[in-house]
Order: sequence, then structure tokens, then C-alpha cells
Amino acid sequence: MKTVTVHSPGTVANLVCGFDILGLALNAPYDVMIVKLLEEPKVIIHNKDNFNLPTEPEKNVAGVVLLSMIERMENKIGFEIEIEKHIKPGSGIGSSAASAAGSAKYFFKRRVGTVCNEWRKTCIRSKACR
Repeated sequence: MKTVTVHSPGTVANLVCGFDILGLALNAPYDVMIVKLLEEPKVIIHNKDNFNLPTEPEKNVAGVVLLSMIERMENKIGFEIEIEKHIKPGSGIGSSAASAAGSAKYFFKRRVGTVCNEWRKTCIRSKACR
């Protein structure tokens, strides 16, 4: 089974007069996500913190990203993900964005082969990456 650990940092946006254009990533806090590749197209989420976020993929930001990738890929695979949040939800430093980015970052850190190519082809066809 292939496993990858991803650290997703908190962020600060709206710097000075840059509004949502200027922002930066923080060294800490950051969320830790361990993603495992599964043989069947499903998403399983385990929380390793006390924030009680949803474990149903449709109600979890990281799960929504992975479900979207599964839907668009011809090579149907799935993911099991452990999320340990160190960014307090609702704190204003990108808790949801860290989870979403972390699950997407999995592809670019580990699965640069066929899975990533399938996702990229779909993304380019849909013009979502342009």
C-alpha cells in the first residue's frame, strides 16, 4: 500500500492593500495528513484530533477534493486519509484550505505517474486549470 505524509500550512491573506491577491504561508501551525492509496474508488477519513470534523467525504473539504479527483479519473482508485489538524477551524488562517490543498498536494508529491496524468488530462479538457 502506498502512503504519503503531507504537511499543509496555515495561511494569511489580505495583506495590506493586496486584499485577496497578496498572501503567505505560515511555518506553523500546519495540518498533517497521511494519505493511503486504495484499490477501490472510495474515500475513508479518520480524524486524529479533537475538532470533531465530519468523516463523511461529502461533508469534509479534503474528502470533497478527493471525490472530485476520483470522479474525473479514468483509472478508478480511492484514498484513505488521516487528518491531524493543528489549525483550529474558524481561526481565520486557512484551516479548510489547508485540508483541501493537502489532499490535492498528495498527487504532486507522490503520484506523479498515471494518476496525476489522468487528473491533468481531465483538468485540461475541462479548462479548469487555465
